[in-house]
Amino acid sequence: MIANGSYDPDLHRWIHANISKGDVCFDVGANIGCVSTHLARQVGNEGMVYCFEPVPRINQLLRMNLEKNHFQRQTRIIPKALADLTGVATFNVVSDFGPNQGMGSLVSRNDSELKVQVETLDNFCEGEPMTRIDFIKLDIQGAEPLFLKGAQKTIRKFRPIFAFEISPEELKDAKSSAGELVSTFLDMEYTVRKLTSKGTVGDEIRKEELTPSYFASNVLAFPR
Repeated sequence: MIANGSYDPDLHRWIHANISKGDVCFDVGANIGCVSTHLARQVGNEGMVYCFEPVPRINQLLRMNLEKNHFQRQTRIIPKALADLTGVATFNVVSDFGPNQGMGSLVSRNDSELKVQVETLDNFCEGEPMTRIDFIKLDIQGAEPLFLKGAQKTIRKFRPIFAFEISPEELKDAKSSAGELVSTFLDMEYTVRKLTSKGTVGDEIRKEELTPSYFASNVLAFPR
């Protein structure tokens, strides 16, 4: 599963077809590394994948999976969450026995809480020799509006492609909605499109079609 991307196959099909050698990618909410390892394989030694995972026990599994696949050279693990502030924040996590350890969130309530380091994407990139960002995958359980608020300078500079989920219940926890999230991308001069089960780019998502219950597991946003 880790090496070949059998989890979330539509996204992995798109990654296989569109991420190239030398690309610079961000996996925000990297979990145990299903996407990070695939991105690392695609970018090769010439590229880089920045893997953000703030939960210590999951971070350890992420590191183990990247090492098992011999991707240390083209990956960097950052034990932080990315949001709209730099400092320490409360992170809601599922129990050790929960079926999906990747459901931790800065905004959604879970089984328990822990304090994690948080940074904005803008602040992180200012401290790095960053010349390009080609792709950002967000899997942060409703905290997408917080991430975007702290990433405006970087997005304007590099214009990366995004992959993310639209989850109305989790966005509600962030006092946001599907319409507001899509509107943020539109305001940044992006086009938001569905990702098909074949891993191809589907129909454009228009703001007027977004009902309060609108859900999409994989969405792509492309700079105009």
